Amino acid sequence: MEDAETTTLLVDRTLAEEVALALKNMGFDHFSDVTVVDYLDEEEFELIYHLWSHGSHTRLMLKTRLPRSDPMIKSFTPIWRSAHMHERECHEMFGVDFEGHPELTPLLLEDWEGVPPLRKDFNSRQYVLDKFYGGERE
Repeated sequence: MEDAETTTLLVDRTLAEEVALALKNMGFDHFSDVTVVDYLDEEEFELIYHLWSHGSHTRLMLKTRLPRSDPMIKSFTPIWRSAHMHERECHEMFGVDFEGHPELTPLLLEDWEGVPPLRKDFNSRQYVLDKFYGGERE
């Protein structure tokens, strides 16, 4: 799919690393970010990688889907060093595991337990009640 400014590629997660490496070799030298969309009803996450080619002034989105039951994909950090912090954030906030990432440690949420806070099945009201009010309140 294309529009006037951005090309979008949708790939299977098993091919994502291979496609990313090919894109890097084609001149997509800048990794801007990766974000996650939680499709709770479809039991999937969609990862959206934003890439940029300085040489051709082209923006590209690389998308892939992961099952919520197995949110694992190979890390892009070996391809683009700038993926490092973005993958840590997605891991922490959504629970996506980036295989081969050198440092999937907490970035913001020290000592976090339970469902990652940006998943749609995270109950923020219950979390506040449990954490700060000792459970249910009348």
